[in-house]
Amino acid sequence: MNASARMRITLATTLTIFGACLPIAASGGAPIQTVALKASRSDPGRTGQAILVPRGAVTDIAVWFSSVPNDTTLPAHVYTYLYKGTCNALPGTAAIALNRRVLVSQIWSSEAFRLTHTVQMPIDALRQGGFALVLRTAPADGNRVIYCGEVS
Repeated sequence: MNASARMRITLATTLTIFGACLPIAASGGAPIQTVALKASRSDPGRTGQAILVPRGAVTDIAVWFSSVPNDTTLPAHVYTYLYKGTCNALPGTAAIALNRRVLVSQIWSSEAFRLTHTVQMPIDALRQGGFALVLRTAPADGNRVIYCGEVS
């Protein structure tokens, strides 16, 4: 089984487990949102997904992705940002940096990775704000965009 197939199975299993807990985590009646993360040219053929879980005035973000570029320093550090704009037209500066945690956790024994964040903004503001969720390599690894997905 190739890495992409393992990622799809791992991601589906993780989302199923995580999804079973979502009604407890979500509050205020706002629906949970998934954001597909597309791999950049620096890590082609990879997959990722984020789940945004409303919790009143804040939104929890759980991110899963299949890999980091082969030349990434290990243990991998991945930086997460919200940009005002689209993945095809990112502005020069991020609107929000979500980098309290940058050391990724490896899911089980697969090649899949996970990060979790909380943004100090309700989910409706994220949806209406025209944000792109961007994952970047560490500055030591070139600060390259490796995944991007649009929140809508």
